[in-house]
Amino acid sequence: MPFTVRKVSSYDWPVKVQVPHKGKFKEETFTATFKKLTRSQFNDLVEQGDDALVEEILVGWKGIVDDEGQELEFSYESMHDLVDDPFFLRGLIASFTESLTGAQAKN
Repeated sequence: MPFTVRKVSSYDWPVKVQVPHKGKFKEETFTATFKKLTRSQFNDLVEQGDDALVEEILVGWKGIVDDEGQELEFSYESMHDLVDDPFFLRGLIASFTESLTGAQAKN
């Protein structure tokens, strides 16, 4: 089967967040919509730090709720609030990296 060049600007990817719970971690998930980057764009953003990377790659989400179970709509303000949470940030970056490297990230 030939490789097909697709002109997509974003894609959905599952994100696993390990949240502390009673002395252990429990896994919570949501779906991120990541902006498709070139290799050179990614390398430049990595050098700028986590905040710059996340602000560029995260363009939406599904499956994030607040304490009352209400769906949290994506906005750059809510994104900035969540990125301040180290568990959220670690899960997001790990999932984005996995989306780029595939099975290699699991080894």
